[in-house]
Amino acid sequence: MVDLLIPLTAYIFIIAVLCLALSQRKLIKIKLNWSLVAIALFPAYVLAPSMLNTLLPLEHLFAQFAWPWADKVSVITCSFLALLLLWLGQKKFSLADAGFTLKQTPNSLIPAIKMLLLLLAFRFVFASLFGGDDGSTDPEELLFLTTMSGLDKEMLYRGVLLYVMSKAIISARYPIYRAKVNIAGILLVLLFALVNGLIWQQSHWHIFISVLFFPVFMA
Repeated sequence: MVDLLIPLTAYIFIIAVLCLALSQRKLIKIKLNWSLVAIALFPAYVLAPSMLNTLLPLEHLFAQFAWPWADKVSVITCSFLALLLLWLGQKKFSLADAGFTLKQTPNSLIPAIKMLLLLLAFRFVFASLFGGDDGSTDPEELLFLTTMSGLDKEMLYRGVLLYVMSKAIISARYPIYRAKVNIAGILLVLLFALVNGLIWQQSHWHIFISVLFFPVFMA
């Protein structure tokens, strides 16, 4: 548990310091009530596997599988519970407010395909330069990677947490790659990069190259 709490505290501290600095420069306005919701939601997501595994026999249900299905189901459950609480707590809240919709933005397909090809190219380059898997995939790995890995992160970072942080951090929108992004979205990209690129493991910090590139991909 300590190995989870140390990086969790560090991530929140970094974002909080940036928020205070931006607030001092009057670039953002912070709403305390929504800030507390965001501060509660992110640790709940990170600690969900540990908490839910003590309440539900998820580890036993998925014991025969090689991939961490129990952990992914836990964090997805956490996101669904957060959505439910938002729906119960706000009269005019809809799933679309948190990014959950089947409606596609006009002319968004081609940019999405370009980004997919770019990510695949980067993966090939990094695997060639720094080593990596040989590309072989068994059915379970393929199913896991095409569902769980993206589903839990998309639901939180680009859905529930983005909605909550946008309520907590009020700012103007700035054009980035022809998209208008608020400061809450930029800070969320940074948080995502920290979680994936700044890792606390065996009493040491490890910095991975993904911390440099994930913000670009997310933006």
